[in-house]
Amino acid sequence: MNFLGRYPKTLIVVSHDLNLLDTKVDKILEVNIQTHKIDEYAGNYSSYLKLKEDKEALLVRHIRIQEQHIRQMKEGLLKMSHFKSKKGIRIKLMVQRRVEELEENLPAMPPAAKKIKMKLPEPVWVGEMPIMAEHLSKAYGNKKVLTNVNFDIKRGERIALMGPNGAGKSTLIKILIRLITPDEGEMVFDEKIKIGYYSQEFEMFDFDKTLLETMKDKCQIEERIIRGLLGRFLFSGEMVFQKVGSLSGGEKTRLAIALLLVQNYNLLILDEPTTYLDVLSQRLILEALKMYEGAMIVVSHTPEFISELKPSRKFYLPENRMELVQYYLGNNCL
Repeated sequence: MNFLGRYPKTLIVVSHDLNLLDTKVDKILEVNIQTHKIDEYAGNYSSYLKLKEDKEALLVRHIRIQEQHIRQMKEGLLKMSHFKSKKGIRIKLMVQRRVEELEENLPAMPPAAKKIKMKLPEPVWVGEMPIMAEHLSKAYGNKKVLTNVNFDIKRGERIALMGPNGAGKSTLIKILIRLITPDEGEMVFDEKIKIGYYSQEFEMFDFDKTLLETMKDKCQIEERIIRGLLGRFLFSGEMVFQKVGSLSGGEKTRLAIALLLVQNYNLLILDEPTTYLDVLSQRLILEALKMYEGAMIVVSHTPEFISELKPSRKFYLPENRMELVQYYLGNNCL
């Protein structure tokens, strides 16, 4: 970041790092996914957010007014149903054409204005402590990755797994999901544990299947409900028939999180779910995960993402230290 800030010439950077975009950037160029044009905003990322919010608020207000106008015209058409004269029929046709023209030219609602409203399945009941790990150690050859790790998670709790790259976070996760076994120590799992796992490799996908087929394979619900759910994760219209393999990294992440949330897991383990996500997708995923009532273990290098999920504890590697997180509201500690 410091290097880029000192660079003396023109710089064009693509980044989801909000700190970088706030401190070292003086113009934002946004690819508008609705108009397919480039929108230009002066200032840093925070300025862009404010300017875009104001712009979209005006657009939403315009859309609401137009929608109300269209509803009123349709009500007027119903009242004209008894018109039988040539003049009456001509007036009805003119109004009908005007309604169709207004509907056709009605701008799409900005994605940020669409709120996720969905009912998630109730997590399968599990005991008070779904997972407990005692004195875990793991080495690869002569390299010790984990040493005497003690870890547990309570029912419905959210834990942030923290540490630099190479600290052993992925190794601990692989032990927790029983993909590998520790060299020493003991893992205790509740017999009712049902783990949903997200990783950046997307191993759960058959890339030759469509989005709709992928969802149908995992959840036994009606197609119209599946399509509505996919729409809430920004997969609308004909996109549900697209092959999973053709999706971008961020789109695969949105699909993977949608799949996890429609099943009744009682523990989600999320390994860097923000890596491929743009800011809008991060917000969308955050709002969806906030509705999840089961336990959650999250690894993320995006501080805002961790902060908004409000974990009750943070576990630091390689220090093997569990820290209680306190939240403050006014003068009261929560």
